Amino acid sequence: MNKLSNYSNKEQDFIINLGLFNYKKTREFVENDEDFLKKWEKNEEKNEILSLKEKIFEIEKQNNQKMDEKIAYYEEKLEKVDNDRRELITMFEINVKSRVSSMIEAYKKQIEELEKKNKYYYDLYIAKEKGNNYENEIGSLLNEYNEKYFDNVWRISHVGQLISSKGDYNMFHKDRKCNILLDMKNNLAHKPVSNIDIEKFKKDVLREESNFIAGIMVANNNICTKRCFDMEKLNDRYLLYVSNFDKGNIGFLYTILNMIIERMDEKDEKMDENDIKKLIKEQYSIFENLLAIKTREKKKIEANMEELLNKYKRYFKDDLELELKNKKIASGGHQIEVETIVNFEEMEKGRKIVGKRSKYWLLYEKKGEKVIQYFQSNHTKNKKMKKLGKI
Repeated sequence: MNKLSNYSNKEQDFIINLGLFNYKKTREFVENDEDFLKKWEKNEEKNEILSLKEKIFEIEKQNNQKMDEKIAYYEEKLEKVDNDRRELITMFEINVKSRVSSMIEAYKKQIEELEKKNKYYYDLYIAKEKGNNYENEIGSLLNEYNEKYFDNVWRISHVGQLISSKGDYNMFHKDRKCNILLDMKNNLAHKPVSNIDIEKFKKDVLREESNFIAGIMVANNNICTKRCFDMEKLNDRYLLYVSNFDKGNIGFLYTILNMIIERMDEKDEKMDENDIKKLIKEQYSIFENLLAIKTREKKKIEANMEELLNKYKRYFKDDLELELKNKKIASGGHQIEVETIVNFEEMEKGRKIVGKRSKYWLLYEKKGEKVIQYFQSNHTKNKKMKKLGKI
């Protein structure tokens, strides 16, 4: 009714009457036409379907737009990731090239150092000349040992090739005023020191103007016609020969030097290999006694004892430990044990064999495996037993 307020009363009556007329006529039409409602409803459905299609189209349009935006976003992201990947690959390649270059430089330096070392050892052990590097190295070891253990009582002159007929080293004892020639031979395994070199050595020692009381020839490898340790006396001068010498065993050379000096005061006494044996035995006994007292230095003492055992076996082909044991039995009245005959074949059955057969052997298990191990001496056997907790 509020809508009719804008019109005059006459206009309002007209509008109302017209509306009533339309209503009546429409009602009559609808009541007389039964299919009208159905047609109306169909039109309504069509309009609704059309409206829904429009809405669907609009939604799809919006979704497509959003999808396009997402695709564009992810394409941008992928492009950035691809760029980052390319940058990382580039950085990695640069880093690899840099590292490879550094490694190549390091290897070049290492090769240069190895070539220098190779040349040094070639000159030291293979070069045909006298071998100055070897002589210098031995000289350093001689001086070091002399200073450490003998308060430089020996004056060591390295003459080498500077003075003929003087060998490599003149060992002068300052207190006893004695001069001993030390001739070092840096020979190869397949080239023993020749008889010519031996004769030259003898002439050098016997030369009156040199005033040598003795001479020691020391070789890296074998000396022709000589044992590992050999000696002879010529015109009241002792000549000693040491083959297969290890430069780490400088102390042994000083043992020989001191023995020669001691024998010079005992003119009537003869010097032979038994003197060397005696010295080594005395040293071993000293270490054996120290071992029972100084437990803190146990490893060092055992190493010294092992060195003496090996030295004795190498030079005299004998077992120092067994000799000392037999000596104690003979002098102390201990009961001598009867040696048992061992069937090694039977004992080795089903066991892993370690080492070469000897009279020193030990049976034990390691990780469930039965083992029989042979040793060169009783000392090394006892060390193994201690390690296994058997003693």
